[in-house]
Amino acid sequence: MAGRSPSTSLVSLSVPDNSQVPHSKVNLKRARILVRSHVAHHTVPGYVACNEGENILTWERFLRPQISFGVPMERMLGGENSTFMVNRLVELYKNEKYILYVEQLGSNEPAFLVTFKEAATSMSVLRSLWQAHWLHEHQLKPNDDVFDWLEESLTALGDEFDDFIDQMEGAGWDQSQIFLKVPKEPVLVLEHLDQDV
Repeated sequence: MAGRSPSTSLVSLSVPDNSQVPHSKVNLKRARILVRSHVAHHTVPGYVACNEGENILTWERFLRPQISFGVPMERMLGGENSTFMVNRLVELYKNEKYILYVEQLGSNEPAFLVTFKEAATSMSVLRSLWQAHWLHEHQLKPNDDVFDWLEESLTALGDEFDDFIDQMEGAGWDQSQIFLKVPKEPVLVLEHLDQDV
């Protein structure tokens, strides 16, 4: 190193922005971008366009719609121990590995609360995310029943989610690269019910 000037030993580093790095892994922020696009426009962007739209500095709690994952059923029910509501939600979500409910926040937009069943996977998280975005896009009208609204969203999920996955694959996203963490606690165990989980 003797005899070299400090300027010749420095290497110029160029750090590409997020849109220039090929990221085809699906994390929660990218999943939100993909789902939002599909629900609103029936299209799924490729990873370059998605990476351009991803703001890595934005915290999850500031994103819309507001979704809380791993929420206990007690919070979903607002502290009420309503057997009727629990049974209705369990029946409504018998074919899903999660249960999503809506927390009405007065005049503010609703927040979506998700609890997962024992066998939940990254795909369960993605399905709940798609449903929450559909509900956000198709707001509940003042006199509508929340359970009818949830049922309508689950019908849309059943009708459109396969198209979403097909479009993801067509846009270069690999299903094996979907990394959406299922919270470990709380997990809904439905031992006493004769339901598929």
